[in-house]
Amino acid sequence: MSWTHVTDVAQLNEALASGATEIEISGRLKGMPSVTLPPGVALRGGELVFGAKGLRLTSNNTLENVTVRTSAHELAI
Repeated sequence: MSWTHVTDVAQLNEALASGATEIEISGRLKGMPSVTLPPGVALRGGELVFGAKGLRLTSNNTLENVTVRTSAHELAI
């Protein structure tokens, strides 16, 4: 499998909607809504800055070198 590279929120959403299972983030994706990773999805690199609750994992997800930021009162992962 090859990694799907994304550089903005729209590309990340498109990759998830298209069924990509390996997603590499380049740079900082800011102002994101909460995201739920489907089963088996691997995410690596970059920084996710959420405006609400952060990243939700389901099953068999992998995170590698990903920075996740939310406001102090929200859950990051």
